Amino acid sequence: MENKEYQLDDLITGEYANQNALLHGSRANYGRHAHYLFKKIRSIALNYEAKTMVDYGAGKGTLKIAFEVADSILEEPMNIVITEFDPAFKKLKHLPASADLIVCLDVMEHVEEDKVDNTISFISSITQKAAYFTISTRLSKKSLPNGQNAHITVHDETWWTEKLEKHFVIIDLEITRKGELRYEVVPKVIDNLVQD
Repeated sequence: MENKEYQLDDLITGEYANQNALLHGSRANYGRHAHYLFKKIRSIALNYEAKTMVDYGAGKGTLKIAFEVADSILEEPMNIVITEFDPAFKKLKHLPASADLIVCLDVMEHVEEDKVDNTISFISSITQKAAYFTISTRLSKKSLPNGQNAHITVHDETWWTEKLEKHFVIIDLEITRKGELRYEVVPKVIDNLVQD
């Protein structure tokens, strides 16, 4: 892990954050799909005994809501503390502190290409136990207000794997029929401790 002090502009430009904020504001369903992976995320959180989690690129917060609903009805609630981060929302744009589990769902394809390395490095620096990424390898059906495709960084599995492997050890990779990459990873520092 790199000991670097990150600022928000290391991860996203102000203009691009504004474009995303406008898209979120104009499309009620944009940024509302994380809860579909709730069972998978819960399983990973249980596997790593995560007590804290960052939803990196939280959108409209449906993952946190899913955890709250589950905790209210399950006999053994997780009571995981979830911090939401999303630079498209004024109230969520403060860089998060470290957490046991970092979840980054359908975010990396929205990161400006020249900010991808910084973003992955930052996520690694705040990951205590594990991270879970889902990354689309296709253009979006949605466009930003400036006309640019909403998926501004579209690459194949090889490209994304090389980027992630600079900071993480890949524990599992699933490729969906729609070409979505789903990575379960641990920071290299943790993997090195396990191997020693």
